[in-house]
Amino acid sequence: MKFVDYPDAKSPYLRLFCPDDNVIKQTVFSAHGIWDPAKYGMTRLQYTYYWYVQNTLVLTGEEYAKKVVDFGAVSPADIIGPGSGEVPDTGLFPLEQKTFGFTVKRFREAYSDKNPKGMGLIAFYGNKDVPGMKLSMLDKQLLPAFKMPVDRPIHMVVCRSTTLKHVDPVVSTDVRVVLPSLPIPKPFDSITDDAL
Repeated sequence: MKFVDYPDAKSPYLRLFCPDDNVIKQTVFSAHGIWDPAKYGMTRLQYTYYWYVQNTLVLTGEEYAKKVVDFGAVSPADIIGPGSGEVPDTGLFPLEQKTFGFTVKRFREAYSDKNPKGMGLIAFYGNKDVPGMKLSMLDKQLLPAFKMPVDRPIHMVVCRSTTLKHVDPVVSTDVRVVLPSLPIPKPFDSITDDAL
């Protein structure tokens, strides 16, 4: 499974894992999350998000490992999107090295050999310029920068706890992706038979 660091290999804040044919049909987004509407406010969304944990709860590694194979087939715990009106603007924070490694390992085990659903993974591990973001930034800056079609749901491997003691809740104001000048996979440019 291929991966590309964004915005570049020198100072990346996220890593995109692509299927071997570079065509991502469904996207998993992985980060820590804090559900605190009083702090992060409310937002309206243009993409649809499938959450695998209810508000105020933590997604455990064991739960993720069981569900990752079934993304795209298993019913999520919650769905929010354009028809949801105003929703809490969840804080999204980087995965530390251990959690990043666990997430990637389980994802690769699930999809490296066979990936008929075309699953791709965006793993947020942050840097000094992007110490954290909000759901609205993912929705209005990051996903549009990747030319992600708005009619495809985003599978959220994200806690929705009210607090995470090991997470530093600092949010950036800008997470726009500056695409590198090197040739990179363009996973969202393809129209496949199943998308017609």
